[in-house]
Amino acid sequence: MLFDWSDNVRKMKALAPTLLLMAGFLCGLALLVVPPAMELAAYLADADEYAVIAEQVRPPGPGATPTATAVHITQPPQETESPASPLITHAPDTPAVTCMPRATSPATAPPSMATSTVDLAACSAQNRDFVAWLTIPGTVIDYPVVRSDNTAYYLHHLFSGKESKLGCLFSLTSADYETPGRNIAIYGHHLSNSSAMFSTLMDYKQAGYCADHSQIRLDTLYGMRTYRIFAVVNMKVSDWDAATARFVSDEDFLNFVNRAKHKALYDTGVAVKSTDNILTLITCDRSHGGASGRLIVMAVQE
Repeated sequence: MLFDWSDNVRKMKALAPTLLLMAGFLCGLALLVVPPAMELAAYLADADEYAVIAEQVRPPGPGATPTATAVHITQPPQETESPASPLITHAPDTPAVTCMPRATSPATAPPSMATSTVDLAACSAQNRDFVAWLTIPGTVIDYPVVRSDNTAYYLHHLFSGKESKLGCLFSLTSADYETPGRNIAIYGHHLSNSSAMFSTLMDYKQAGYCADHSQIRLDTLYGMRTYRIFAVVNMKVSDWDAATARFVSDEDFLNFVNRAKHKALYDTGVAVKSTDNILTLITCDRSHGGASGRLIVMAVQE
C-alpha cells in the first residue's frame, strides 16, 4: 500500500498558523533580547579597557609581572565644543593621607610620584588632556580624568580615543586643579545596563553606603589630595549650578556649600569651612526629573 501524504499535508496546514505565531514570537523575543545583550557586551569590553589602562599606569608591586595588554591611544581632536551645559546621558574607609604641596607649574616641577599610586607621566603620555586619576576606595570607580571643553567628544569616547557610550570622566577647563580651585567638578555617565563610570554613584543615595565609602582620592598632575563626602544631592539642571568654580568671597562659597547641605538627601555630619576646597561629582539620574535629573556627590578636601 502506498503511503498517503494527504493526511500529513492536512496536519501541516492545521499547524501552520501555530508555527507562524511561534516563529513571530521568537523573532520578537530576539529583537528584545539581542540588542541589550550586545550593548552589555560592549560595555563590559570597554570597562575592561579601562581596567587594562589602570594596570598599565600603576607601578607593579615587588616581584609583580605586568600582564596587561597594551591599549592603543588615539589623541583627541583639538577642536572644542561649547562647554555651557555638558549633558551626561545614560548613563572601606582608608586612613587620611597628607596632601602633597602643589607644583608651581608642570613644566618646572614634575608631578609628585612619591605618594601617588598612579604613573601620572604615563597617563599624560597616553592622552594630552589628562589631569587626574579619580579613585573611590572600596568601589569600582577608578578612572582617569581629562580636562577639556570638548564635551561632545568625551561623552562618546574612552580615554584611549575609542568611540564608546561609556565616555570618559572629564572636567571643563574652568576647573582649577593646580591652585586648587574652590570647587573642582567632574562629570561622568550613568549607564542603565552597566556599573561602569559614575553609574554606582546611585549607591550614595543610601546614608549607610556613604558612611562606608566616604573618602575620595584624586591623584592630580599637581599633587595627590583626599576628600571626604559632605553632601549627596538630587537636583535638576535648572535648579542651580553645582559646578560653580569661582566665588567672589569666602562667604559666597560658604553660602554655596550650605545650599548643597540644605538640599542633601541626608546629613553626613561632615563640616565644611569657608576657606575649604571641594570636589563635585556629577552624573545623570533619570529617576529624579527625567532627562534633566542629576545626582551630585560633593566632598571637602581633607
